[in-house]
Amino acid sequence: MGESIGVKLDTDQLVLTRGRDFKWSFENLDDSTPPQPIDFPAGDLFFELQTRGETNAKQSVAVSGASGGTYKFGFKDAWSTPINFDAVTDNPQNLSGDIKDALEGISTIGAGNVAVTPSTLYPVWELDLTLNRGANEVQTIEITGGPTGGYYLLSFGSQTTGQIPWNATAAQIQAALEALPAIGVGNVSVASAGTNKFTVTFVGSLALKDVPQLAPTYTHWVDIFFLLRTLTGGTKPAVTVTTTTPGSTPLSQSQVNVINTTLNDLYNTFDDLLGVTIDITVMTNYNMKVKVKSTNSFDENGLKTFAVNVTSNLIQNAFNAVTSLFGAFDIIHVVFFWEHTFQVEFINALGLQPQPALEPDITDLTSINEGAASVDVTVLDPGKHPLTLWHFDIDGSLAHLKVESEVADKIADRTEWQLVFLPLGEEAGGDPITSGKVQVQAKNAWVKS
Repeated sequence: MGESIGVKLDTDQLVLTRGRDFKWSFENLDDSTPPQPIDFPAGDLFFELQTRGETNAKQSVAVSGASGGTYKFGFKDAWSTPINFDAVTDNPQNLSGDIKDALEGISTIGAGNVAVTPSTLYPVWELDLTLNRGANEVQTIEITGGPTGGYYLLSFGSQTTGQIPWNATAAQIQAALEALPAIGVGNVSVASAGTNKFTVTFVGSLALKDVPQLAPTYTHWVDIFFLLRTLTGGTKPAVTVTTTTPGSTPLSQSQVNVINTTLNDLYNTFDDLLGVTIDITVMTNYNMKVKVKSTNSFDENGLKTFAVNVTSNLIQNAFNAVTSLFGAFDIIHVVFFWEHTFQVEFINALGLQPQPALEPDITDLTSINEGAASVDVTVLDPGKHPLTLWHFDIDGSLAHLKVESEVADKIADRTEWQLVFLPLGEEAGGDPITSGKVQVQAKNAWVKS
């Protein structure tokens, strides 16, 4: 008694250094004296590390913007049969059973190796917004009080014109403004708008911009300090400048922010939704697409009482109630649809190991809006095997192993391991050679992430 039955392994330490590659080579020797090199038999030699933390791979699938047709999934170069999309808009059906059947029909998955959750349904509104073409800023200069002599000045930001005669023509005023470096030739147009009244339109490089308002400088009395009277005659002559049309840049960032806030405020008035997420995509300077998705999901029973109806007129009115958005949009197009979301978990033979993302094919899926249909796959958990295997390269009697530092650094101190040889033809098991625990050196070393 007291003897060991089976293979009693020697205990060794596998020493890893944080931030460094792990390399090891050794030669296979026979039992002769002295030992002689002998080729390794056919098979696989590897370290088996008990890293644990095993999980099944999980993926989320969202089918959005579709009105009918079919879609399918690819997995490791094999494809499912087409899956029908439910086109019933009032009460979408749960198709998890059909989806599971289609996935299990993929030759690289097989029966019993996936679980599919029932569909969760989110109401989605897709807005197509087309803006007016923006506006050039227009300011009006008016000279009142009937002056008969003198001059005035106009400032633009920190720059000021030379003296402009009290009776200057539109061309003279334009020339004075164009002489300012901040404006420049070709970037302003001045036209007469009646007696002693002129419109100043900012064009060229200053078009479609909110520019500073011109500031007039004049006096109609004798200043006791400067003894300056720039406008003479008449009754208290004055120069005023007003902005009649503010300049606006199509789809400025500030405008996008206001649109986001306005839509949030509108949709928050609907108790059923419990808030929304808003995704804005700027297509051109004048066109944007906005996807508004409820944060509250619904099941089939909940849909029967769903009564939120958002129309283009409702959105137009919400925008027009905001001063900076009043009349900003020529066209607002609203499309409503249900987004189907379900999860796929790889189990049994495909469980507890990494799995690639499903590959959707939407060639035959019909869109509610042109190009709107999509099937998006998000990896929630890539999956993890309970073991980490480091395989040797075998060349005759020599075995070589190199593990890059970013891989070796994932192995925790005191992780148990075995060195195993799996003969060719065996799927599992194999022969243990030695075992032990990992010792990590320089545990607190800085490691580049």
